[in-house]
Amino acid sequence: MEFDAAIKLWGESTDRVCERVDALGDRLSRDQKPFFKIVGGSGTVDAGGDNLLIMCDDSPNVGRIWNILGFGAFSGGIGSTVAGNADFFAGQLNPSLITGEFDYAGCLGRNVSINSPGNMIQTRLSAFCRYGEHCYAWIRGVAANTNIALVFRIHDYPLEAIETMAVG
Repeated sequence: MEFDAAIKLWGESTDRVCERVDALGDRLSRDQKPFFKIVGGSGTVDAGGDNLLIMCDDSPNVGRIWNILGFGAFSGGIGSTVAGNADFFAGQLNPSLITGEFDYAGCLGRNVSINSPGNMIQTRLSAFCRYGEHCYAWIRGVAANTNIALVFRIHDYPLEAIETMAVG
């Protein structure tokens, strides 16, 4: 009889421990808050006025995912006028950009004009960049020797928070 009571007690305490572990896991997932960051990169159009590929200097770390809130390209000088367009991407670097055979997979925005002081586009919280991927832009039609800055506004989440949709 004492043996049966001990097994029952052990089973009940194990159930309570499991419930507490599950509750803690739920709380951790629910309480995942993002870090707000601004990431960017810059480049200068060469003397020939060729197209320019600019990549952000930062990318998501292992176990993290970026929710892209907005993006834009800006000229380097205050009050300067810059003509040109940019195509914005998030994902693996698209090799077709190098050859000029455009494949717009992962494109966030096409033919976004580059103005001074600039033009920020909002993504409505639906664009993501994962570990191993990058945010970048293909700059076209800008005059030679022009400096261009690329900016992405992001929320940096733990990957499990997005996968379980347990964002706070």
